Amino acid sequence: MAEKLFNILAPRAGSKTTKVMLYDDIGAFGVSANDFAAALSGVTTSQIDLHINSYGGDIFDGLACYQALKDHPAEVTVHIDGLAASIASVIALAGKRVIVARSGFMMIHNGSARANGDSAEIRKQADVLDKLCGAIAQVYADRTGKALDEIRAAMTAETWFDADEAKAWGLADEVAGEGDKK
Repeated sequence: MAEKLFNILAPRAGSKTTKVMLYDDIGAFGVSANDFAAALSGVTTSQIDLHINSYGGDIFDGLACYQALKDHPAEVTVHIDGLAASIASVIALAGKRVIVARSGFMMIHNGSARANGDSAEIRKQADVLDKLCGAIAQVYADRTGKALDEIRAAMTAETWFDADEAKAWGLADEVAGEGDKK
C-alpha cells in the first residue's frame, strides 16, 4: 500500500469542519490532483480547513487541486503552517480566507520546465510555459487586485513573502495570532 501524502481527517462528531493536511510536493512524486480531488469529493462538511506546508510541484496538478477546492461546496479556509511555495501558493489562494502562521512563508515565481527536442520544439514548449505562467499570474491578480505586470515582475524576481508581507501584498487575509496578547 502506498504511503498517503496528504490527510483528510474525519471531523469530530457534530463538527462542521474537515481538516485537510497538504504537507508534500504537488504532482507525480507527491500529491496528485487525481488523488486529491477524489478524496476531496468525499468531504461533506460545510467547512474545510486546509493546512499547507509545501515547496510546490507540478503546475497542472496544482491548478487542478486549486480548481477542485474552488468548486467544492464547502467554505475553504487555508492555513499556511510553514511554506506555500510555487504552485502550492496558487492552491492556497483557493481559500475564501488565507491565514499565514507568524513563522510562515509564501513564494511566487515563474514556472519552469525541462525542454527536449530541436530548436522549434523548445520554442514551442517555451510558449506553452509562458501561457501557464500567465494563468498563474491571473490567479494572483484576481486575489490581490494587483496589475498583471506587477505580478509578473514579482514572479520573475522569485519573490519570498514572510507572513506580514503576504498579508500586505494581498496573498493572505491575516497572520495567525495577530492581535493576540504577547
